[in-house]
Amino acid sequence: MDMLSVKSCVKWLKAGTRGMAIQEFGIPSGFEADLESIKQVVEIKRVESKDRKLVLYFNQITCTPLCLTLDIIRT
Repeated sequence: MDMLSVKSCVKWLKAGTRGMAIQEFGIPSGFEADLESIKQVVEIKRVESKDRKLVLYFNQITCTPLCLTLDIIRT
């Protein structure tokens, strides 16, 4: 297996919106996150990669589901 695709959906469960939110992805050993696969998600404010984790910072989370697909490639 040379590539994995991880789909994640988030939404705020109460009425209205919520401010900044963080989502973490654990990256399996021997793989790297393909950051190009999530570039089109405009709600992402910042991306950090550290210690086999990918951390995504969102401007806000709303009641509408926000789904993204992250590709992870074998290195």
